[in-house]
Amino acid sequence: CREKRVKCSGGRPSCESCLQLNLTCVYNAVIKKRGPRSGYIEEIVSNRVQKEFEKYVSENLISKKKMLQLAKNNENMFKSSEILKQYLERAKNVENIENDISDSKAESKINKNEILIVNTLNKSDNIGNALIYNYPYVLDYNMISVDYILIETYFKYSHYYCPILIKEVFMDRLKNNTLIPGLLLAVYASACKYRPNPDLNKSEKYSKLSQIYCSVYYHDANIQTVQTLSLLANCGNY
Repeated sequence: CREKRVKCSGGRPSCESCLQLNLTCVYNAVIKKRGPRSGYIEEIVSNRVQKEFEKYVSENLISKKKMLQLAKNNENMFKSSEILKQYLERAKNVENIENDISDSKAESKINKNEILIVNTLNKSDNIGNALIYNYPYVLDYNMISVDYILIETYFKYSHYYCPILIKEVFMDRLKNNTLIPGLLLAVYASACKYRPNPDLNKSEKYSKLSQIYCSVYYHDANIQTVQTLSLLANCGNY
């Protein structure tokens, strides 16, 4: 405080020094903060990253798929750039389509509002397909029947050529609906090939269906996938 040459304590509305001296506190202390203003560094980094993204787009250094993912995760940055804004709009469109597909899968449970059309399973092949009309979606299903005779045939005649399955575990997974269809088809293929009266045509047919499943409806690498590929290799059709 300039009148008494005492240092202002910075208290509000009056500092302690002025209160003790019964003076009106007229000194507004300005607290100076060292370094750049708040958010300045983040702003610089964001601008540099934005320019890098724009460079990637201009010079085709990054795939559209990755740019859409980046747009989804950096919405504010892409919104402020005329070059990148288009990817933000595309990402939203892709997300809407994915949500529609997800909704259609969630509606796959058959109920009274759905019409199920089944192509009768060929008992000699244990396979078939079905169409479910659930407005506005048409869901196409491949159907595989469980043939316990073929499964028993596999463990009786085929298992010794490639002993990678444990019967109890296999049957438990089948019972609990955790067995992947590709593995079941591979077991059928192996059973048809190694039984006393082999049917190579059926074995090849089951093998091809199993291959299609593994290539289209693939899973993360896990024990069932490895078992499926091993059985297909043992059948000589993979």
